[in-house]
Amino acid sequence: MNISVFYEKLVEIFHPEIQEDWDNSGKQLFFGDDELTGIMTSLDFSPSVLDQAVTNSANLIVTHHPFFFETVKSFDYSESLQSAFLSAAAKRISIVSFHTCADRLYLKDLAESAFGKICMVSDDEYFAFSDFNGMTLAELIEFIKNNLGIERLSYCGMESMQLKRVAFLNGSGGSEAEKILKKSEINGINCVITGDVTFHKAHYAEANGFAIIDATHFATEKMITDLMKRDIRDCLTNNALSGVKVVSAVERSPLKIC
Repeated sequence: MNISVFYEKLVEIFHPEIQEDWDNSGKQLFFGDDELTGIMTSLDFSPSVLDQAVTNSANLIVTHHPFFFETVKSFDYSESLQSAFLSAAAKRISIVSFHTCADRLYLKDLAESAFGKICMVSDDEYFAFSDFNGMTLAELIEFIKNNLGIERLSYCGMESMQLKRVAFLNGSGGSEAEKILKKSEINGINCVITGDVTFHKAHYAEANGFAIIDATHFATEKMITDLMKRDIRDCLTNNALSGVKVVSAVERSPLKIC
């Protein structure tokens, strides 16, 4: 099966038509007529991911975050990411991305991985939540660290506060935390777990008796690569392509904590 035909199968899985208006899910670099030899899933495209794709004979990289968000006016071969992209083109390795559409698809899976329990998805489908009645913020912090495999995280709120309902937003959901907490009388949420929390969102939460846990963008999304691999494997099997290898890239957060 060529890559163009298989891409249409991926569209049926991820539904890029439901992506946010500002997003750029879909084809980033595409050699549709080439025969599919192998697939690699990753959060991002990088020189390391490209090397792993070559090692695994993968000529299709499926990323979560798109390589292109804005119009590119030039390429500089001395810049590492752009150089890797040009190398991928020279090697005829296609790159496609499924970003905010995959966020919706995998929100419940990600939340349940973090919470270790069944979660509900909000009516507007942009956050998940679960009840933690009786647990303190300090207890939840340790719980989340263990479930997501992170040694340290940032948070605001009193460690002794009693939690009610906790919301989960993967990735850069910190921008939405205040909006959710302002509706606490309606949704019962007094704590949000997400990533990329800014000072002002944390200040609002602390001043109003709420809590926010910044479990990092990477830790709240790293599971997406395995979820994509699972669904792509199922797709290959259903289309009699079980001989095509699918692997998840080994990635790490670019941020270090000392």
